Amino acid sequence: MDKEKKSEIHITNNFNAPIGQHIDHVDTINFRMDGDGNFHFGMVENVKEEKQKAEKWEDLLPKELKNDEAMDIFSKAIEAEMITNNGCNLLWNNNKLLLAYFAEKMCQQFNVSNKQDKDGNVTVSWKPFEQLFNVNNLKSAKQNYMQRFTRFEPDGHNEIDSLFI
Repeated sequence: MDKEKKSEIHITNNFNAPIGQHIDHVDTINFRMDGDGNFHFGMVENVKEEKQKAEKWEDLLPKELKNDEAMDIFSKAIEAEMITNNGCNLLWNNNKLLLAYFAEKMCQQFNVSNKQDKDGNVTVSWKPFEQLFNVNNLKSAKQNYMQRFTRFEPDGHNEIDSLFI
């Protein structure tokens, strides 16, 4: 599988303070382009606090995923650089289709939704993942894929599957 190019740009708002005035923080904006060419950005208001915020990514998780096993999977994904914490929200470092696959696996593993489809299968709750990663239309990404294929196994799914072992 070809690795998709990941782009990240950091813009720092530098200015000259008046003589005798101390600057105690620097504002930054992080931009990231995903594999679909969509830009994502997050404001980090205080770079000094960024490390502290980054250590608390667990606080960003929805309540349905705040358990030891789910947090272990998120930790593996962060370690594998599939997910980045920019201090404000989590960023998915791959394409939207793989995020949809990840969301589906998490929903199946942790019963994020209590709704069932007509066949009795637990449905995927897309909203918590869309909010967590600040993306839209995960369900549509899967539906578009399924119009062409019979099984939901997008390129790169093995990397996601390895998180659940």
